[in-house]
Amino acid sequence: MLGTYRQQHKKEDIASSVALCRKNKIAVMIDLLLGGPGETPETVQETIDFMKKINPDCAGAVLGVRIYPGTTMETIAAQELDAGRDYNIRRKYTGPIDLLKPT
Repeated sequence: MLGTYRQQHKKEDIASSVALCRKNKIAVMIDLLLGGPGETPETVQETIDFMKKINPDCAGAVLGVRIYPGTTMETIAAQELDAGRDYNIRRKYTGPIDLLKPT
């Protein structure tokens, strides 16, 4: 999913950063963004498995991503919505939605 979000770092970079913090007795918290374009139950499970492997002191998760104007994510969402993909994008939250629907 890092590639989907156009992140330059890789999972290995995250793992080595956590290890370096541990070596220097620095507590680690990782925040996860789940439910963006391309997210599936399988990619969520991969993320959970990776978190278990690197074992941060704390992990938080947010379902759904905020899309800001002028960002790569806005371009991706616009292209995929034009292609008929449904991401349940809403202007106002009105209740539970399945953010992990296969895309």
